[in-house]
Amino acid sequence: MPEEVEPVPAGSVVAFYGDSLTFGLGATSPQKRWSSLLCQARGWTEVNPSISGLGFVQARTGDLPDQIVAAAPDLVIVALGHNDLLLVDSRGLEVEAAISDDLTRLRAGLPDARIVVLALFSPLSFEPPQVVSVNGWLEEAAAAIDATFVPASAGWLVGHPDWTTDGIHFSDLGNERVAALVDAELERIL
Repeated sequence: MPEEVEPVPAGSVVAFYGDSLTFGLGATSPQKRWSSLLCQARGWTEVNPSISGLGFVQARTGDLPDQIVAAAPDLVIVALGHNDLLLVDSRGLEVEAAISDDLTRLRAGLPDARIVVLALFSPLSFEPPQVVSVNGWLEEAAAAIDATFVPASAGWLVGHPDWTTDGIHFSDLGNERVAALVDAELERIL
């Protein structure tokens, strides 16, 4: 019987495309953000150019998809879109197109990488229409590039204000919990 190979083994390069929640705003150090904890636990090399305030449209500075492609990761985890929520009603078509464009660019530049797209993290027990829209666009864009969409992440913060520093950004405890939840999802889907 052939030996099983881990889907994303230790030593792999894993890139994160996100905003303040992935940048680690709220963590007491970059080593305590969920992306770093996940990579430490799995023995992965982390590439995390995430920027606080970034969205697919909102506050676009630099070209993170190009930076991620240049790093040649084995896995890309996309956790972005919160900062575009206020644009959905007035610029929804632009947000939808930007999501599709960024994910398409990631796939074109990384044809062999695994790409996982997380639904928006939300502390709410219901999904406002703007969140429903962005999550729908994320799911559609992920399907179009053969990426995996994780809808479960939308409910991870519900009932856990103690996981945040301000109701949104993860505390050290929240980062630990989110790292464990992402790890469990990756175990299930990869």
